[in-house]
Amino acid sequence: MKNFNVGLNREQAHRLREFCDLHSKENFLFVKDKELYFLAATGSIANNNFQTCVEHIQGYDPKIDLDYYEKARAILGAHDFSEKFEVSILKQFLASKYNRVNFRFKVSSITVTFSG
Repeated sequence: MKNFNVGLNREQAHRLREFCDLHSKENFLFVKDKELYFLAATGSIANNNFQTCVEHIQGYDPKIDLDYYEKARAILGAHDFSEKFEVSILKQFLASKYNRVNFRFKVSSITVTFSG
């Protein structure tokens, strides 16, 4: 895995936070599978009440970016993974004056900052 940066704008962070608040979720995920996105989920498929809030990383949305899979694989390799974050990060960000919350992934650490 190479070092990489991803982020959410205020609208994306707001949608994730609202979903988490509505469903009493304390955490959300960054996911790398064939796509790159932030995810909050609740319920179960077995109980037919599974719901998600997905916010794709700019440049990696399969509905818009034809080469999303190749780009994600080139940066992060073929293995799928996820990282869990506390919703409090979104709340702090949305209470701030900043326009973007940034997640910098390194081999041994993850740093969260606000910018813009």
